[in-house]
Amino acid sequence: MFLGPLLIFTLKLKDCRSQGLADYGAVAARYVSEFERKWVSVDGAREPDLLGSSDIQSLADLSNSVSVVRNMRIAPISRRILMALAIPALLPMLPLVLFAFPIDTLAESLVKMLLAQ
Repeated sequence: MFLGPLLIFTLKLKDCRSQGLADYGAVAARYVSEFERKWVSVDGAREPDLLGSSDIQSLADLSNSVSVVRNMRIAPISRRILMALAIPALLPMLPLVLFAFPIDTLAESLVKMLLAQ
């Protein structure tokens, strides 16, 4: 019930992520091939001072930009948001659960569940 409104954006975010991967992927592929031709290829004309070049930093920046797009979620829901919504929703039910099940049975089940993993 609480997450439903956040899921409205899922299709738009999915399309945005796909378009971003296509766009950034094309730019990254072109930049990497030009970088390889300039700095790695034996046949290419190498510039003498690799340390003074901003090409390497630009390659790293482009890699970070592609990573941001690649790691984009298709739903604006994180574990933190989920816990922030679940804890207040479930907290009022705690007395009912403790009334229905003895605390030692709950503790035993919890230990079994933790040890099974």
